[in-house]
Amino acid sequence: MPDKQNILIIMSDEQRFDTLSCYGNPGQKSPHIDSLASEGIRFTDCNTSYPLCCPARVSLFTGLRPDNHGVLANWRPMKPEYAGGNFIRQFRQMGYTTSYTGKWHITGSDPKRFDFDFHNAIPAIVEGRDRGRTIPEYREYIREKGYSLDNIDLENQTPEERKFLHTPGKAPCGTSRYKLEDYLEPWITRQWKTAMEKITEPFFSVCSFVAPHFPMILPVPYDTMYSPDDVILPDNFLTGLENKPVIISGWHFYRAYKDLPVAEWKRLVAYYWGFCALIDDQVGEIISYLKHRNLYDSTVICFTTDHGDMMGSHGLAEKGFPMQYEETNRIPLIIKGSGQNRPAVDDTMISIMDILPITAAMAGSPLDTGGTDAVPSGKRRFIVSEAFHLDSEKGEVPGGIPKYLENFEEGQDQSVTSIRDKKYKYIFHSSGAEELYDLQADRFENANLAVNREYTDTIKQYRQALLEEVKGNKIFYDYLSAIMPN
Repeated sequence: MPDKQNILIIMSDEQRFDTLSCYGNPGQKSPHIDSLASEGIRFTDCNTSYPLCCPARVSLFTGLRPDNHGVLANWRPMKPEYAGGNFIRQFRQMGYTTSYTGKWHITGSDPKRFDFDFHNAIPAIVEGRDRGRTIPEYREYIREKGYSLDNIDLENQTPEERKFLHTPGKAPCGTSRYKLEDYLEPWITRQWKTAMEKITEPFFSVCSFVAPHFPMILPVPYDTMYSPDDVILPDNFLTGLENKPVIISGWHFYRAYKDLPVAEWKRLVAYYWGFCALIDDQVGEIISYLKHRNLYDSTVICFTTDHGDMMGSHGLAEKGFPMQYEETNRIPLIIKGSGQNRPAVDDTMISIMDILPITAAMAGSPLDTGGTDAVPSGKRRFIVSEAFHLDSEKGEVPGGIPKYLENFEEGQDQSVTSIRDKKYKYIFHSSGAEELYDLQADRFENANLAVNREYTDTIKQYRQALLEEVKGNKIFYDYLSAIMPN
């Protein structure tokens, strides 16, 4: 056994924390991830820094909040000074062989610049965008298998499958034409195994999947693994919009689904659960491989994701601006220590920025977090999460200048920022709208207390706490101070 423990990060994408039976979902089948929880630590209060892929992933691998690393929306480039992947370089300096397989979605850099020794199955950048599923080797593989795939589709869907996503009155989900062994996730697992054959111990390895991210086109048997009749709907399903800011019900993620019948919502959730089961089985494949290679007992295994999905809560779906709710922000985090065989539960407030330092410490290889926003102990007073809506979806603003907080345009760019502890969550919109939820009395965030004068002092307290949390970034502090009520 090497002096340093191996480290494996397994990532899904867009998986809310309550999609696992070990997190209390009685209808979900997740035996392999549950097995990690039975031998490791299940963190019950881990939170993303931004409920969107690119910003959250950059936070994970840099230990920085989005306002600091600069990725304020998908496909926006990170600030050049952080594009070298400080955490990964530290692993290499400590003697680790490093590898990355699968979805990247870290804009403004690449695995080579991040100091990964080996990387494979990395998505291509198409028109400035890494869609996650656009992996050239995989597209070549499925064409060789005889599937029909045209060049305009970046999600690897056949023309027939795209019809499932645009049927009036129907949920955007359906059965894939790909056989299971040809589907993307099992292919990524095989690519990860290939990478593992080329690296030596101690290793730091990442296996990054795309599921259960939209679109919900699943292979057999996962498409029918769950019956819509068995779907358990949360207490905020299609409720709780009352007294929320008008931007919530005016946004795409509400308007696109507002006329969907309840039966179709349940069908969509059943597909989502099936997608999560597909991920669980890939975790099972990875565990079997590690045991076969006699690596399981010498490897610290971390399972997590980048953000969640509303999936009908408050009538919303998917994630991103302007949402800051538990369904998008709270994420699963399970870490099985090397040689650990007893379960533990930790309710400490954890940020996605803390995950690598905590995992590294468990492997006996602590990271230097100086100059980052990470808290290796996980002992945070508050959790801050951000989201921004920029003037366009282009990767750069006119003139070729990356869009950071320094060049925000009043009236064009918007923000929503939340701060929470165990008791309250306060959400501030750049429009001036505010939300406040008592997470102990109203964990489904149905009642916005910000409209109640009784909570004026509480709101002031959390406004000030938010400013204190971000004061290290003067630009962000000044921006919020200027638009936040006194």
